[in-house]
Amino acid sequence: MTDHGGVRGVFVGPRGLRTGWRLALFVALVTVPSVPVTVFFSQQSPRFLFSPMGIFAGKAVTFVIVLAATWAMARVEHRDLGAFGLPLVPGSGRRMLRGLAWGGGAVMLLIGGIALTGGARVSVAPIAASEAAVYAGLWAGAMVATAFAEEYLTRGYALVTLSDGIGFWPAAVLLSAAFGLIHVWNPGETWVGITGAALFGLLLCYTVRVTGSLWLAVGIHTAWNWGETFLFGVPNSGIVAEGHLLTTSLHGPAWLTGGSVGPEASLLGLPVLVLLFVGIRFVAWPDGRPPAS
Repeated sequence: MTDHGGVRGVFVGPRGLRTGWRLALFVALVTVPSVPVTVFFSQQSPRFLFSPMGIFAGKAVTFVIVLAATWAMARVEHRDLGAFGLPLVPGSGRRMLRGLAWGGGAVMLLIGGIALTGGARVSVAPIAASEAAVYAGLWAGAMVATAFAEEYLTRGYALVTLSDGIGFWPAAVLLSAAFGLIHVWNPGETWVGITGAALFGLLLCYTVRVTGSLWLAVGIHTAWNWGETFLFGVPNSGIVAEGHLLTTSLHGPAWLTGGSVGPEASLLGLPVLVLLFVGIRFVAWPDGRPPAS
């Protein structure tokens, strides 16, 4: 009789299916349904794709796909769905609100810094108050959907599972580097913007470490994008959105303003992210430790 123990050992370890295979299965569960969705959205007009409704639709579908894949993997591993970043527990809403405050403060500090150094001029956009209120809500919905989709995809199941295999910080660095490299395809992207995106990803991984969930990260991510897109009306990953409250004209060297990519690619964004990290470390979670399991 043939012994298949060696073959089984390639796939199964002491704690069940090995980390690499679990991640591969998760990626497959996300990728397969994403292909027809990508094809569908690629056939839509750019005006719709970059509108608040278009962004909301695309990111909401992405979140549902990632949620379904995470649920399936939780079943495979006999774990609770909440173990992968979005537990519905008391205090989750307050944690997200705290993230909104931190993210909003950070983006205001960044654009304020660019303005103080002569790289930006902020003025009120020619938009009626009622229209501005509508766009504020539409962009809030779009950015909430974006934050949930991107955080759950990159720092949900993937971060938890990869941490099981190689440890938290190696997993965080690897996923954050990948998050930064995704931004290579942004129009006019620079090494500063890529570095900033990677550092932003690492910061959000840290919030998962100290809070045990994605709620703070979702809040920070939402407020950062909403602040760039609606509040200040600056390019967000190279795209200037319709319907913004303020108009911010950027002028000066790209290292200061971020150029066509937007303030997220400004060199000033790097110290702002460091300050955000320090604030979360010493103010929001001064003990700097993950919650007790």
